[in-house]
Amino acid sequence: MLFQTCLPFAQVELDLERHARILGAVEFELRPLRSGLNASVAPHLHRFWTPFPLRETSEGLPLGRLLAHARRRAGLTFREASAKSSLIARALQNPEYYCSAGALSDYESQGGAPRHAQKMLSLCALYSISPWEFVAASGLRLREAGTEAIPDGLAPWARSGSEPEPSEKVLAELPSFMGGTAAEYFKLRRISLRDLFAVGRSFRSLHPYLADTALLIVDRRKKQIISLSHAPLWAQPLYVLVRRNGSFLCAACVPEAGQSLILRPFSDGIDRPVRLRIPTEVEVIGRVVGILRKFLPDGISR
Repeated sequence: MLFQTCLPFAQVELDLERHARILGAVEFELRPLRSGLNASVAPHLHRFWTPFPLRETSEGLPLGRLLAHARRRAGLTFREASAKSSLIARALQNPEYYCSAGALSDYESQGGAPRHAQKMLSLCALYSISPWEFVAASGLRLREAGTEAIPDGLAPWARSGSEPEPSEKVLAELPSFMGGTAAEYFKLRRISLRDLFAVGRSFRSLHPYLADTALLIVDRRKKQIISLSHAPLWAQPLYVLVRRNGSFLCAACVPEAGQSLILRPFSDGIDRPVRLRIPTEVEVIGRVVGILRKFLPDGISR
């Protein structure tokens, strides 16, 4: 049974493998922080309902049948799927992500894989298909992958002329095109490393969203402090500030006359209000528009 402690979802008993499948554990959460958006429960999920058996799994299907099954599951026609692929191409500024309605029909009827990897990624996004499932349905034997060494001419250290050096643990690996997509997701023109602020393990916060946070995404254009009188404390806008001694703060603030700020308790481990003056004591870097939060503790695999 799934339990929801905040919103009034109906608690419905589900039989594992008959009514529900566990796909895996959520390792990270990429959450936008937009004040004023209230979560709600759809009417049909508020009422108690009788669970229905899961549909036939698509594992082991050839590519054409897999695409047809996934498209029907998504409730899309060829024209609707083609229109959505144009949104992907526009967001990524690459026309190769676009799939025409005729091409989508041919992929299902002929069972052939697209020639371009961009179209494969569009199909996976449109139909909610795992890329590994797509590649396996195309006839590639994944078990034989990774058995040969990378040729010296293709190795990164061969082009740079130096051997690879051991680096620190990677937090998370994202594809190269994720930058443009994430910028649109957080309503930013672009995202650079200057907009990302790592949160140390010693960071102490009572804020429900900042627990186990790994990264803060900051919009440097939004430096004007805003306090929402109608919003609860956890929904107040967060800002990243830097003090004159070089230390950083992340907190909700209340502006005062005379270029003063009052930092609210609760966000950055502050146990009482703190009054600071701009710019003599503190400088506003920008408003926090998103967070990358880790769910699984270290040492637990997915």
